[in-house]
Amino acid sequence: MLDVIGHGVGPAHTEVKVCQGQVYIIETQLRIGGDQIWEMALGTTGVDLVSETICAIAGLDRPPRKPKYTAMAIQFFSFAHSEVSAIVAPAELDDEPNLVRLQLNRQKLPWTGPARKSLDRLGYVLVNAQTADLAQQQAKQLVGKLEFK
Repeated sequence: MLDVIGHGVGPAHTEVKVCQGQVYIIETQLRIGGDQIWEMALGTTGVDLVSETICAIAGLDRPPRKPKYTAMAIQFFSFAHSEVSAIVAPAELDDEPNLVRLQLNRQKLPWTGPARKSLDRLGYVLVNAQTADLAQQQAKQLVGKLEFK
């Protein structure tokens, strides 16, 4: 798809769906992916998408890549058809060694669903681990420690 539209330099956010061995392009946009994708790319590969794009366009050497983590995962929390008046994070989360960030969007409270878009999310946890599977497991476990009232 990117070849068809002549995109050669810079970020692109392309979503595909694989169904019964067939690949379908859902959408493509010439932008950095949202939902902290840029941060996970930086953390696990050292690729700073903005800096590398500017360097590529200007013909400069790319900046050095310094990955910080082996794997990362993000777990968003939102509610399709619920009322949420408060989110309580236990103090023990401050001591979680693999927690990169806990984002609580309390300004959206009280929340009455349904969630229709990513901006409707009430927050997320971003974690790092030795493998993607472990990171996903840990992210889900940390969300499980939150109390939604």
